[in-house]
Order: sequence, then C-alpha cells, then structure tokens
Amino acid sequence: MGDKFRIHPLLVTFFMYLLLTEQYAFYSLYIVTLLVHESGHVLFAKLCRIPIRSCVFHLYGAELDLYYFQSVGKWKKSLTILGGPLFTLVFIFVIYPLEFLGQSELMKLQVSFLLINLLPFFPLDGGQMIRLFLTEHGQNRWSVISIFVPILCITLSFVPIPLKFFFLFVAIQNLKRWQFRKYEASFNKFMQSRLTV
Repeated sequence: MGDKFRIHPLLVTFFMYLLLTEQYAFYSLYIVTLLVHESGHVLFAKLCRIPIRSCVFHLYGAELDLYYFQSVGKWKKSLTILGGPLFTLVFIFVIYPLEFLGQSELMKLQVSFLLINLLPFFPLDGGQMIRLFLTEHGQNRWSVISIFVPILCITLSFVPIPLKFFFLFVAIQNLKRWQFRKYEASFNKFMQSRLTV
C-alpha cells in the first residue's frame, strides 16, 4: 500500500482470523464498510484542501494524518471528521430498499459501524467532534473520562468479548493521548502563534 496507506497489525490479525475461519462473506462486507466510511473522510479532506500525510486502517476505521490540521478552522475540521459517518449514513439509505445477497448483513454492519464511530471517545469520530469544541482543560478532563469509561465497560459481564477488546484499545489510545497532552498543547499554541504573526 506504500508509505501513505498502511494497515494496523490488529486489522491484519482480524482479517487473518476471518480468512482462516472461512468467513469470506463477512471479510468482503467489512472491507466495503471500511472503504465507504473512509472515502467520506478523504473526500471532505480533499474538498477542504487539507493534504493527507498518511492513512492507517484500524478495526474501527482509519486514522488520517493530515497536514496542517491543527491550523485548519473548526468548520473544515468538522466536515472532515463527519465525512465518514455521513458517507456511511448515505450508503445505509442507498442499500436499504435494495434486495441482494448479503443485504441484511451489510445493513447490520453499516449501522453497527456508524454507531460505534459516533461514540464520544477518541480516536472515534464522535470523540474527535467533542474535542473540537472543548477548551484545553476540558479536553484533559474528557481524556480521563475516555480512559475510565471504556475500562468500566470491560469489567461489565454482559459486554461481549470482542467489544471488551475494542474498549481496551480505546482506553489505551486515550492513555497515550493523555501522556502526550502537554506536547500537543505546546504544538497547538505554536501553530496558533504562527497564524497570528
């Protein structure tokens, strides 16, 4: 895929599991789901003229590393973040009235993917949207909440095992962000000072 587009090892492991257990149909549907969702992010980034540095595909979607994203206005950031869920939502409405083999499974996967991505935790789209409108202090508080709530979900007995792994991944991502919060804040201030010079 080259340097610009990469696949996270967790996603490779997940795909290998699907292939080894001969779940070819689900494998195909998941790839379609990923591509539809990420096409929305990429298209809106292009429309907002934000260059893409790299794209890493994860279980929940992909992480786009965009040039100058910190210096872009909230309107363009919002469009880029919401592009994925918007494309998924449009795709749901397009396939809903159609009848084809696997339509029901594809619908369930699309709806699940949309709902998961709208959860209010980083690095999901819902979490990124919330962070846009929080102060630096508010972002730090939300990072703490985004660590402990997923950990709480892991401890609940009724949560399925695959979701427990997903929440563990979310908690780890937020812990990393919490550790680097001072560096991120300094970088943001530096970018803002460059814009006001």
